[in-house]
Amino acid sequence: MRRSLFLTLLYTAVASLWLFGLDRLMLWPGSGPGINMALQAIKDWGLLAGTALLIFFLPRVLEAEKRLERRLALPSRAGRMPAALFLLLAAAILIPVSGAIYEALRQVGKTTSPAQLLAWFTFSLALASIAGAAAILFWRRNAKARALLERLSNDLERAALRHRFEALLRQSLDVVVLLAEDGTIIEVNDRVRDYYGRAPEQLRGQHVRELRCPSCRELLADDYDRVARTGGAVFERLHLREDGTAFPVEISARAISDQEHRYFQSVVRDISERKRAEAALAVQVLRFRATFEQAAVGMAHVAPDGRWLLVNDCFCQLLGYSRSELLTKTFQAITHPDDLEKDAWVLEQLLADHIQTYSMEKRYFHRDGATVWVNLTVSLLRNAEGRPEYFIVVIDDITPRKRIERRLARISRFYAALNLTNQILLRSNLTAEQLFEEVCRIAVKWGELKGAWIGLLDSATHQLRVVAAFGELRGRLASLGEPIAEGAELPYRPARQVLSDGAHSLDNDLLHGQTEDAGWQILMATTGVRSCAAFPLKRAGAVIGAFSLYASEPEFFDPELVELLDGMAADVSFALDNLDREEHRQGAERALRESEARYRALFEAHPMPMWVYDTATLRFLAVNDSAILNYGYTREQFLGMTIAAIRPRTELRRLRQQVARSREGSSRSGPWKHCRRDGTLLEVDVVSHPITWGDSRARVVLVRRLSEQLQPTRPKLPLGALCERNDAGILISDRQNKIVSVNRAFTEMTGYDLAEIRGANPRILSSGRHDHQFFRVMWTSLGEVGNWQGAIWNRRKNGEIYPEWLKITALRDDKNQISCYVAIFEELSERGVKEDRQSARKSAH
Repeated sequence: MRRSLFLTLLYTAVASLWLFGLDRLMLWPGSGPGINMALQAIKDWGLLAGTALLIFFLPRVLEAEKRLERRLALPSRAGRMPAALFLLLAAAILIPVSGAIYEALRQVGKTTSPAQLLAWFTFSLALASIAGAAAILFWRRNAKARALLERLSNDLERAALRHRFEALLRQSLDVVVLLAEDGTIIEVNDRVRDYYGRAPEQLRGQHVRELRCPSCRELLADDYDRVARTGGAVFERLHLREDGTAFPVEISARAISDQEHRYFQSVVRDISERKRAEAALAVQVLRFRATFEQAAVGMAHVAPDGRWLLVNDCFCQLLGYSRSELLTKTFQAITHPDDLEKDAWVLEQLLADHIQTYSMEKRYFHRDGATVWVNLTVSLLRNAEGRPEYFIVVIDDITPRKRIERRLARISRFYAALNLTNQILLRSNLTAEQLFEEVCRIAVKWGELKGAWIGLLDSATHQLRVVAAFGELRGRLASLGEPIAEGAELPYRPARQVLSDGAHSLDNDLLHGQTEDAGWQILMATTGVRSCAAFPLKRAGAVIGAFSLYASEPEFFDPELVELLDGMAADVSFALDNLDREEHRQGAERALRESEARYRALFEAHPMPMWVYDTATLRFLAVNDSAILNYGYTREQFLGMTIAAIRPRTELRRLRQQVARSREGSSRSGPWKHCRRDGTLLEVDVVSHPITWGDSRARVVLVRRLSEQLQPTRPKLPLGALCERNDAGILISDRQNKIVSVNRAFTEMTGYDLAEIRGANPRILSSGRHDHQFFRVMWTSLGEVGNWQGAIWNRRKNGEIYPEWLKITALRDDKNQISCYVAIFEELSERGVKEDRQSARKSAH
């Protein structure tokens, strides 16, 4: 159509230029009429020649189209379109021509006759009509030619398609069957020989059900009804070979229509190999699934973002979650925070293809909150494009191994703690409270416990009180030294049980064992305590307290550790006994030192000369101030001499005899003559008795004068040296109990100077706390025994009342009359007063 329109427009343009252009060219040079006529003739003959040639070729084209139409046996096409076009053309010509004729007749009038004008117009109209009819005829023929060409093209294309289809059918690996609407086989390709063992000629005209197994024939109608409804369908069925063997096929059927008839085209493919492969694959899948599901270790598939895609039963049991619960979580949600960063970093290395696989030990959280140790092995599966699909994870439960490792490490730590505790116990400078603090600290630090504390039973109130604590639980305990009130359950119940039973108490599963106790639930929720134990502490075989320990792991206190902790508690109990023995020993030594100090003070302050000498060497070991004063020797001189040095030569033999006789017991001998340093002789009476002085056997000697030469020395009391050398307060009063002298320590203790209280009665120190019975006992003892000692409350000068230990000795002269009283004061603590009163009551009974 476009080509014809193009040729028409081209001819119109050329003809217009030929007709009107040449006319203008002929008039332009201004030639004469003769030349113009010649040129006009050439123009007309040229147009005539071109038109003649065109008319010559057009019939040839029409004849060729007619022969083609006859060959193709095309039916004639009668249409109304050409007649309509002709009438339209006539109307388009006659209407303007009629108007032109009317206008020409009106204008030309007389110059031209109407007949001539009509003839000219008629001729022009006839030419225009003929030209228009010819154009319409050519248009109709052109349309018919286009239809012929289109049909020919369709037929050729159809033939080519048929050729290709037949080639495809011949070369197809599948059976292609064309069925009528009732299921009769119309056409089938040669592939049926390989599938069914039959020739195509044998199957043409047969019903398609003959190809099917009897068990599948009932489904034939439903299958092709579905194909008819949907236009196509794929289904699998069993077909029969010629020998009667069945084989599986896949049928791809579609419905086709041709000239108001419906057919079915089926492509049949033998899927025996595929079925065998599927069966083998199913076996492999089943084997893999069985291996995956029944593996003795946890297995899982994890998406790159951490979601669990597939988990087996072992992994679910390992963490306590159901399969559906795990598939809603990510591995990050159940991984211990301390292991998450490392795990994520290694996964990034795996995703970046820096490593192919990795293995690590990590911790998961069990559904009940417990920690599960696993050995994790991870590899990455990528798709065909190299993109990560999912991680393949193998999880091996190593919690028992870790528990054993922790147990061994814990035992090792507690052995070290026991060793360190024993070293602490060997230190003799620790008090019981310090020992308890050290034991608790060592147990928590070395045993990695949540807390440890020691409680002792108060013997007076029979209440448990905390004496030492260490660790996170310390803030939850009662203050040190405070008694624990009844009803305070947390966390004292194990300790109370130990006090009542006398044996250790264990609870290795507080989470399930104390569910009814809200206090324990709070403790577990806030501090993470999962197990506790308490061990008895004994003193002299009796349970006096409990050593309580708290751990964050269940089943922490295994039998070996309990045995070890029993040994630690026994060591602490042994240390307590040692402390008691050491305290008794130190008390005895202190009492001995105090006694020695008091007796040394009495020795030094005695108004009569006294000394101690070694019975083996006869050397002076000690002398009192009265001897120094009366004999004129210094202390150093005395200690450098023997007792023979103060005897005249005439007395030495007698002295040796006396020493030999008096080695074993007390003796009294006299009179003796002693030599003073200035050579004067003293007549004395000597009383001695044996004592142990350090590692030596010695005798203490008391010298009483027999002459008046010693008289001047009696009132002179040796308090000057005594006051400077003794830390205890000393007060001396005469026989009327009036104060004669005091030392510096007394003044510092009471605040009284000698000038203030000289001649006063010692009752100025009375506190008012003691009744008459107390003082009557004191004076009776002084009169009958000669001494009294005990705890007493006295008053300082500033009014402060304080406790002290007082010992009073009544000294007598040679007539056995009390000459003076010597009182020795030692300040005590209030606790010491109570203990001394108790010991005094016990001794009284």
